[in-house]
Amino acid sequence: EAPKTGNLKAIGFRINAVTNNPDNGLRVAFYSLVATTGLPNAETHFRVMPGPFSAAQWVETGIISTDGTDTGAKKAVTRGDRFAVTVSFESFVAADSIAISQVMTGELQGTGFARGFPYAIQDIGAGWAKTGQGGDGLLTIALQYDDDIWYPMPACAPISAFPAATVLNNASNPREVGNLFQVPVPLRVAGYVFGAQFAGNTASVKVHLYDASDVELAAATLSNGSAEGGNETGINQPVKGWFPTSVELAAGTDYRLVVEGTGAQNATVYNASVPNAAAKNASPFGSNYSATTRPAAGAWTDTTTNFFYITPVFDAIDPVKGDL
Repeated sequence: EAPKTGNLKAIGFRINAVTNNPDNGLRVAFYSLVATTGLPNAETHFRVMPGPFSAAQWVETGIISTDGTDTGAKKAVTRGDRFAVTVSFESFVAADSIAISQVMTGELQGTGFARGFPYAIQDIGAGWAKTGQGGDGLLTIALQYDDDIWYPMPACAPISAFPAATVLNNASNPREVGNLFQVPVPLRVAGYVFGAQFAGNTASVKVHLYDASDVELAAATLSNGSAEGGNETGINQPVKGWFPTSVELAAGTDYRLVVEGTGAQNATVYNASVPNAAAKNASPFGSNYSATTRPAAGAWTDTTTNFFYITPVFDAIDPVKGDL
């Protein structure tokens, strides 16, 4: 679905692996949909990317238009319009072989959940068909409008790389990791969610919410390691919880939500990268989240193109407060 009304300009996506660069490049296109099936109907706009392409490369198409040139008409959309985004060979030559990155795990998993929206489609010679289950197979893409802003496509985050996971314990460096962030309007934080793997029951952590002066506004101690996550050790798992009290945050002000290693065993936390600062606007946490780390009693290091899988849980909003 189109995230806003306007004119679409370009697509960004990630190359996974290249066995043999396509001789005639890749054709990236927008298709209309058959209303009764949700499958592609007719190509409306396209761009040919000549390459060559490299493994683990984030690529951007340039202007996608009715005639494939910079001067052709762009695709006009209304927020909520549905259409297909496709990547194909411009003209296949024997031995051409390239892999496009996909989302491998659906956002919703569990008994009863299967394919939802958005969904993946493929044509391997027998016509278009829906593929994947529970979100699997979606391209890691972002859409750029002609205002040059990259906009998010739900479940299709423009992740360009997964840096090495960070291991935290009571002697690790860094000792604390998380996100530097701002909120656009006054919001109240009630809790947190982060992704982790616990080595055992002494892989303890503490979640901190700091203001820009490193004053601790809220904290939650998870002192039982893997038992806190409700899962066996060695399994990646989401950890969710509440702070003792909710905390009001001001708009346009820096805060840090971080996880600190406090136990003898390892707690492993995860982060991801976007290809550039502009693409952050289309990432899961938006443009106002950046990875932040520090050693014990040390200074913070912020990385604008990374973010950790740790996010606040909000329980109230006041769009008027602070504006009078």
